[in-house]
Amino acid sequence: MAEPRQIDEHAIVAHVREAFPEVQGIYLFGSYADGTQRPGSDVDLALLFQPSDRIGSRNLPMHPLHRRLQELAGRNFDLIDLRRVSTVLQKEVVMLGRRISCADEAAADEFDVGVMSRYQKLNEERAEILEQFRTTGRAYDV
Repeated sequence: MAEPRQIDEHAIVAHVREAFPEVQGIYLFGSYADGTQRPGSDVDLALLFQPSDRIGSRNLPMHPLHRRLQELAGRNFDLIDLRRVSTVLQKEVVMLGRRISCADEAAADEFDVGVMSRYQKLNEERAEILEQFRTTGRAYDV
């Protein structure tokens, strides 16, 4: 089996910063973050923008940056706006991913702490549902 191709994190950061100079943080997550990538693995990248920058029309998968990164690395990329995804995915990125670049350390740290707080609250709110699922193996009472 062929060895998985390595990625140039410095080049990725440079391309992201060129496309989005306002980005506060860049997180690598998934198999490339934890070293379990295989030859067919894609690269998962989360971008942290300022809260006021959450532009609904920003479509990262269709942005020219997406194509440039794929050409640079020779693999598929998944790009997400970290403020626009679910709390559960945010937690996965923050806890299991790696911040590979940070323009505003305080803002990124504040975001990370906020994610963990929201995730803890979510778990408290859904504790009964999760316990029912664990004991019955059913997600719904139908």
